[in-house]
Amino acid sequence: MKRLQRTRVAEEIAKSLFTSPSILIVGFQKCGTTSLYKYITSTEEYVPGKTKEKNTFAQDKYSYAEYLLNFPLKYKGYKTVNASHQAIFVPGALERVKKHLNQPKVLVIMRNPVNRAYSHFAYDVEDQGYIDQELSFDDYVEYELDLLKNVDLTDTKSIYDHTTFYSPFGMCISKGIYVTYLKRLKELDIPFHAVFLEELRDRPEETWKGIATYCGLEKEMPEGMIRTNFNQGKYKSPISDATREKLNAFYAPFNEELSSFLNRETPW
Repeated sequence: MKRLQRTRVAEEIAKSLFTSPSILIVGFQKCGTTSLYKYITSTEEYVPGKTKEKNTFAQDKYSYAEYLLNFPLKYKGYKTVNASHQAIFVPGALERVKKHLNQPKVLVIMRNPVNRAYSHFAYDVEDQGYIDQELSFDDYVEYELDLLKNVDLTDTKSIYDHTTFYSPFGMCISKGIYVTYLKRLKELDIPFHAVFLEELRDRPEETWKGIATYCGLEKEMPEGMIRTNFNQGKYKSPISDATREKLNAFYAPFNEELSSFLNRETPW
């Protein structure tokens, strides 16, 4: 009981001192979350926290007070933003977001899921070391597609439980089934604005206007937004035609469902 009381006191003190994020970027990994975060925090109104990707709510044992310490002091008058792709991936994280944060503007950024899967694969090989460098993407795709035959791909917890045995970030292919995760947001009554990386790249002014309108940002596009992409992947070679065709076939029904769910066409 005393520990619970101390926790509540710490939370109340932290809430009185620190700014809670009013924008939350929840996904998806390797879809341009870093670039979107930097575009938003390059505006005069928003400043970054100490850490871009504060994944507190993805942890079973977490401290909301410690989470708030990442962000600017209230007296400075700034607004702030957090980017955490684990918030949409880890079961229970969105529930914690809803419990603690005061209805932040939630952004979800997506890209062609085949390209996303390859970028994720390259990241896990080159930067994280989760995948053996000798394993080809072609062989990896065969392995994960076979694994996913036994997974309920309409359920986020099922995906998480079956794809985190080698990495806390999950596996490369299943995380491109965007519609399953977006439906979870809807189930929890968490409004969100969907962004496509391809549109951010090809129609930046129009795409930024949509983001700005939703989030209450300045409509003028941040300087350098078109020219600068952050945290780009490292690729040894292109995806083979056969593997791309195989992944396109796998994602086709999910992409169709995504278009219907969002009532807009995907740009891939």
